[in-house]
Amino acid sequence: DAGKYRLTPGTDGALFGWSLALDGDTLHVGAPDESTAAERSGAVYVYQRSDAGTPGDLFDDDFLLLDELRPTAPRPIDRFGWSLDAEGGTLLVGAPRELHEWGFPTRAVVFERDSQGTPDALDDRWLETGQFDHPVGDGSDEFGMGVALLADTAFVGATRDDTSAGDGGRVFAFARDDKGTPGDRLDDTWSATSAFGGLDIGQNDRFGFALDTDEPHLVVGAYIHDGHAPDYGFGKGSAYVFVRDDPGTPGVPADDTWTQTAELHKSDLNSFALLGSSVTLCGERIAVGAPESDTLGDGAGEVFLWRRSPLGGWLFEGAVPATGLDADDQFGMA
Repeated sequence: DAGKYRLTPGTDGALFGWSLALDGDTLHVGAPDESTAAERSGAVYVYQRSDAGTPGDLFDDDFLLLDELRPTAPRPIDRFGWSLDAEGGTLLVGAPRELHEWGFPTRAVVFERDSQGTPDALDDRWLETGQFDHPVGDGSDEFGMGVALLADTAFVGATRDDTSAGDGGRVFAFARDDKGTPGDRLDDTWSATSAFGGLDIGQNDRFGFALDTDEPHLVVGAYIHDGHAPDYGFGKGSAYVFVRDDPGTPGVPADDTWTQTAELHKSDLNSFALLGSSVTLCGERIAVGAPESDTLGDGAGEVFLWRRSPLGGWLFEGAVPATGLDADDQFGMA
């Protein structure tokens, strides 16, 4: 059908489409179980919109495969491509490894778009310019489970970081250093600037599973966070909102800090509704997925909206209307 595309490269069982990131007319598709380089080492496929039909008519456009990305020295079970974000030609890819497949550092990998000196986007390629590792580095932290970009700041979730509580999770922030050729991102470096969790993060909350940004805010999902009064319950989930604090040099992200301003939750959800499995922040609204909510059927899932109040804080708006869901559809998983 017009406006629908079937993009299916890679090996069988690759989980092609597990993660997606759109940057203008460029689409990035994660396949974390792709096994060309090594068993379930993962890959990311990059597509560019081609206006090959009627000029300006999006419905007869096509998407052309430009590049296949894999990290330097792929490793088995890396699951590179589990999470993605892209902004302004920068691509951030999470590789959190398979649960219990420890012994190697989990990581996130940065790529930059290289125009190769031509104005034709179809000639572009992506070059790996950096890797982030968890400070502990034994692979038990699931560093890279969630990633997000905000201008010159990168965020990486480590859902099993034990700093606040066992498997409570943390988010790590990294800032771009333009110490090479001014304006040339291909020789930039990245430095760790801060790490933080939610104020009430407890054991097994998995803070950092899903991330999204819209200046000056960051929203983070903790999908197994336990419920709140009056109807407590296990694993209902929450999402946390942070705001950038720029106390140092204006416009320099290396000395910025992030302060929690809100926690979004639904006390009437069933246990293990997993609110916070997905989060989307756009302007004045936040959407949070609860894929195991039973309201519309056992595990049918729901997505909830919050709106920023002019007086501060975030006001609950309701659920996104959804019809035709069946049990175990897990609406809101992504």
